[in-house]
Amino acid sequence: MDLYLILLICVGVPLVSSYDQKFDMIDIEAIVNNDFIHRAVNVCILGEVDCGPYWDEVKELAPEIAKDHCAHCTPRQQVVIKTYVSETKRKYPKTWNKISKKYKK
Repeated sequence: MDLYLILLICVGVPLVSSYDQKFDMIDIEAIVNNDFIHRAVNVCILGEVDCGPYWDEVKELAPEIAKDHCAHCTPRQQVVIKTYVSETKRKYPKTWNKISKKYKK
């Protein structure tokens, strides 16, 4: 059994997976640079409106992302999260406080 574990480590089989790469495709600049879309994403993340399956999946991941500081994110997803958080804090601080309270339990 120990040899099996050593082989797994040596061949680089990841023990911790990352989130689905489909989330790498989020055009975060288009979201944060359009107030209408940015506000729509905010109310979606807060659970105030129906988001659809894609954003529902994002909402499901949000508590884990908040808890482990995006440890399972790809580099692109880290950029998306960092941009979303910084722009939401800057443009919508009250909304950000609500989002932060909701997901940092």
